[in-house]
Amino acid sequence: SVLDRFEKRYRDDWYPGTRAWVLMKLKRVDEAIRVAQAGLLSGAEPARTYNILGILLSLKGNRNLSLEAFGRAIRVESALGSLGQVATPLNNAGEVYREQFRDDLAEAAWLKAVKLPDGCDHILPSLNLSILLLDQLRLFQSARVLDDFEACYAQHSQRQDTEHRALIALGRGRIALHSGDIWR
Repeated sequence: SVLDRFEKRYRDDWYPGTRAWVLMKLKRVDEAIRVAQAGLLSGAEPARTYNILGILLSLKGNRNLSLEAFGRAIRVESALGSLGQVATPLNNAGEVYREQFRDDLAEAAWLKAVKLPDGCDHILPSLNLSILLLDQLRLFQSARVLDDFEACYAQHSQRQDTEHRALIALGRGRIALHSGDIWR
């Protein structure tokens, strides 16, 4: 209802993506897809809107269309140069590949995401890559991904680490369990 009131007075490029996200959270996925598609037709933030559309299509089981949407988001984000946030749609594409049991493509997407400048803006690409490597019993590499994320994240002293600390601890705990070091 807040977005409905807001839309009557002000509409901007971010609005369709935000509305689609809220509709998804309200479990109104079909409506969210229509909002995202309409937003793309009206020129709304294409990278953000394609990214949410990819998530929505994946939720509906349309994984190939989802990957196409993420591909478009990646291309738009890449075109933005240093302002682009390519790691986010790459991470999401990796998650869809993993759902399809295409672990090689998931790993490639996450490896690329964590190496990008925005790869340490959030934990998900690193955490997803670490989990994939752990599932393959590549324990050293799994731990290294988490170490690399923390080192990258620490370079930005203005940020707090509270958003990812629990996920890092969970990842390290799983690695310790798999390595037999349950007392760590």
